[in-house]
Amino acid sequence: MDFNSAALFVKVVQYGSFSETARRTNTPVATVSRWIAELEKDLGIRLLERSTRHLRMTQAGTTFYEYAVRGFEAFETGLFILENQQQELTGTLRLSLPPAFLPMQELS
Repeated sequence: MDFNSAALFVKVVQYGSFSETARRTNTPVATVSRWIAELEKDLGIRLLERSTRHLRMTQAGTTFYEYAVRGFEAFETGLFILENQQQELTGTLRLSLPPAFLPMQELS
């Protein structure tokens, strides 16, 4: 099973259509459709019932979506945490002060 196809399936469900998913992901509609069809073929189950005006998940699609979306949310959370950790400053900070600098307590 292709990870990208599963991610695209989650987006199709969230956006409600192949065309909206294609628009938001900057992917041709034909590619979205092909990837979903390949995912269904790899899994050996039908995930979506399609018509020209309607898209609905099958029972298997609902089950797959419930678990897949949790996995992708956990994955995105992990990436977010890693990015934030990389933005935190680490290491030793060294300052140079002129010899004439006196702390405030020594001035009085």
